[in-house]
Amino acid sequence: MKVPTATRITGMLAMLVLIAMLVGFVIFETWPARPRTWIGWSMALLVGVPLLLLGEYAGEALTKRAPPDPDHRVSIRRIAWLLAVVLFVGFVAFAVLRVQSRLLGDPLAALGRLIAPHYH
Repeated sequence: MKVPTATRITGMLAMLVLIAMLVGFVIFETWPARPRTWIGWSMALLVGVPLLLLGEYAGEALTKRAPPDPDHRVSIRRIAWLLAVVLFVGFVAFAVLRVQSRLLGDPLAALGRLIAPHYH
């Protein structure tokens, strides 16, 4: 089945608008320390947009299954599972931060100091 050219063009324009909105949202989220140099802008685009998309995907995956009947409430097990997953991810992130600061000499802080001149 062949897709009409007008539909393809409309789809491409919609994708470009959505990508521009994502980039704008990433830059808005860095306020008030928005990028000042081309290195800062490229880091915001190359790191920020994929992280934003990953977060959207993870959020959708965790909360996607809605109750089949609007009259039913969400079960406590589903809420507890979501809370357990969020706490587990937070614990893993905290453990990674502690391990890298204790064992590796805190390279993330050095990275922050390296990036800071491009955002001030």
